[in-house]
Amino acid sequence: MKKIYIPLIAILLIVGLIGGIIIGNILFHPQNTNNNINEISNNNNTIKNISSNPTWHKIGTYNGISDDSIQINTKGSKIKIVSTAMPIKNYADNSLTTILNQGSRTVDMSQMSWNSKSAVATKTKTIEVSNSGNFEIEISTYELEWWNIEVYEYY
Repeated sequence: MKKIYIPLIAILLIVGLIGGIIIGNILFHPQNTNNNINEISNNNNTIKNISSNPTWHKIGTYNGISDDSIQINTKGSKIKIVSTAMPIKNYADNSLTTILNQGSRTVDMSQMSWNSKSAVATKTKTIEVSNSGNFEIEISTYELEWWNIEVYEYY
């Protein structure tokens, strides 16, 4: 009787695996319903492809080692700033502060820091805001080997 259960369990596992793969493909790879609309940008007369299924689009990558300021203009419904940094290997205090300003108003900020007991390793922080327009990204550093900022907009 036990010999019958082993092949039966194997068959059920195989059927379950195949069923899971089929359902996973249906759920995570639906048919492409690409309903695109072309929009002409008023600022620089370039054509921008707006999809009915919005996603994140990278609009810039910036890097450095000291304080800086970046001016950007977004038209999407959201903006995302991903800040990554590596401290100098000095076992002291190190930091990166990323501030997102719109006009004279601070919209959001992120901060990462290392101290004498921290591992000398990269850290990453993300700011995500539902807003568009002209922004300034203020980068304030203290004893970093490097920093990297990636800016995305959602449309």
